[in-house]
This record gives sequence, C-alpha cells and structure tokens, in this order.
Amino acid sequence: MSLETPSRVASQVRSMHTMRAPLNAAFMATMLLGGAAYSLWDWTGTCAFGAISAALAFVAVALTMIAMR
Repeated sequence: MSLETPSRVASQVRSMHTMRAPLNAAFMATMLLGGAAYSLWDWTGTCAFGAISAALAFVAVALTMIAMR
C-alpha cells in the first residue's frame, strides 16, 4: 500500500527538478575523483574512495536524521 498522494508526488517532482544541477555536479565530481583515485592507486584506491564516500554519506544521513528529531 502506497502512502504517496498526488500532491506529495508532484511536490517531490518539483523538488527533484530544482535539485537537478547540484545533484549532477555532485555526480560529476564523484566520477572525477573516482577516476583520479584509479589513475593514482589502481583498484585499491578506487575501492577506498568508494568506501570513504559511502561512510561520509552514512554519517551525513545519520546527522540529518538526528537533527530532524
């Protein structure tokens, strides 16, 4: 059972539209840094970069969830 209402979906679509440029910039920066890690340290650097990025994203989400309480 979905809890999404049409107005909430429309609001999310508007929000995603306004966030398109920053999300694209973050994606491209991540791709650039991942490629740099690969060229410098091969797959070990790429995997380390991915693990660090995932850990930072987890911390950011956790802090956001704590702040929303």
